[in-house]
Amino acid sequence: MADHITEQIEAFKDKNFERAYSFAAVSFQENINLDVFTQSIQAQYFMLIDNSGVEFGQCEVINGDVLQIVTVTSSQNNFILDYVLSIEDGKLGVVAAVVTSVSDTTIT
Repeated sequence: MADHITEQIEAFKDKNFERAYSFAAVSFQENINLDVFTQSIQAQYFMLIDNSGVEFGQCEVINGDVLQIVTVTSSQNNFILDYVLSIEDGKLGVVAAVVTSVSDTTIT
């Protein structure tokens, strides 16, 4: 799981959205095209593009999908994301990533 997510985040950092899109689940790709995916990442998931580090937290299987907690450090904030992955057509893919928490990394 961690390798799959790490490779996708590295593709985002390189602004290689086509490669990042290739890590998405088959069902995701059937519903969201590359242009919409790219626009969404640039507008709502900027922390994946401008990240300075990734840490992996808890990982569990829920209803056949994998929930992986990921902390992404970007500029002055830590973003905690819930990544949901599944195996579809024999291929691991990201179904969704949702920001669940943001915290300031600056020391006061």
